[in-house]
Amino acid sequence: MRKKYITTILLVTTLVSTANNKKIDLHALNDSSKKGMINSNLILEEPKVVCPEDIVIRDFHVLHPAFRNKVVLLFIEAKKQGIDLVISETYRTPERQNMLYNKKLTKVKSGKSKHQYGLAIDLIPVINNKSQANNDEVLKRVGIIGEKLGLKWGGRWKFYDPVHFEYKWNINDALSGRLPEIPDTLIIPDTDFFYKNIKRTNIE
Repeated sequence: MRKKYITTILLVTTLVSTANNKKIDLHALNDSSKKGMINSNLILEEPKVVCPEDIVIRDFHVLHPAFRNKVVLLFIEAKKQGIDLVISETYRTPERQNMLYNKKLTKVKSGKSKHQYGLAIDLIPVINNKSQANNDEVLKRVGIIGEKLGLKWGGRWKFYDPVHFEYKWNINDALSGRLPEIPDTLIIPDTDFFYKNIKRTNIE
């Protein structure tokens, strides 16, 4: 399980790196497709240029399993109170971390954020399909749920960040490559719950 988790993180990092450093020859690919050499469905448009600092990753699966277990419980307990949660961000590239730091939207530079170790998540509370990102009362309700599950909530910080939750782990240990143990039991949400809740994006 540990190997699978590390592989997932490496895959995300590799995809970002590859997209930034290697250009796919789409013209050759499209020519081959038109000649019937490969599936015609593969005809592609020229991609838009995306900088690493602009990449926002919302993939639930890149979270560390120990942290992910608690996040699933957070979704479930919030739902019991009539609050849905939508993922705003999970893993964060070093470039994006530095960009946010330079814009004074975060307090730490690259390497010092738990987002980069699968140990943090940003969540938007939703009620009746409407974002509650600016509703302090709802944000606090979700924050308290997270704290009861043993998570750190950014709403308690001087640098107020009420959508942020993170695993209680020393960042210096993470920097040194020491991460939490993989739990023996993993909480895996069923497909219906996953797509109706964790993968939600249709909010106002």
